[in-house]
Amino acid sequence: MYFVMKNNIVGKIVVGAALIVVTGTGMAHAATSSGSSTGTGTSTGSSGSSATATAAAIQCVAKTVATRETAADAAVAAYNTSISAVYSSRAKSLAAAYATGNASTIASSIKTIWATFNAASKTASATYATKRLNVWNTFKKASAACKAPAGIVDYK
Repeated sequence: MYFVMKNNIVGKIVVGAALIVVTGTGMAHAATSSGSSTGTGTSTGSSGSSATATAAAIQCVAKTVATRETAADAAVAAYNTSISAVYSSRAKSLAAAYATGNASTIASSIKTIWATFNAASKTASATYATKRLNVWNTFKKASAACKAPAGIVDYK
C-alpha cells in the first residue's frame, strides 16, 4: 500500500519475510522478521516530518479503532445479556401460567406475558441502537481529531 504526501511516496512493501518501509525522505529500510533493519537507497524529497506526522496520525486512528471495537463489543454483550434475560423471563412466566391449569388464567396471562416480552425486547433493542450510535459518533469525532490522510479511517 502506498500513500502520496507532498509528492513524496510513503509506504510499506512486504516481500517474503521482510518489510520494506519507504520514508518521506526516500530512504528505504528493510526489516526482517527477526527485527533487524538496514537502510538502503536515497532519493530527493522533503524531510521525514510528513512521514512522521502520517505515522502518528495512523497510530492515533488505530487507537480510536481499538477503542471503538471494545465499546461496540461491550454494547453487543450488554444487549445479549439483556435479551437473554427477556427470553428467560418469558419462559418462566409462561411455564408458571400453564402450571395453573386454569384455562381462563392461562389465556389472560399469555396476553400479559407477550405484551411484557414485546415491550422489554423493544427496550433492549432501542438501548443497543443508542449505544451503537454513541460508539460510532464518539469514534468519528476522535478519528477526525487524528487528522489522518484520506483512506485511513475505516468508515465512509
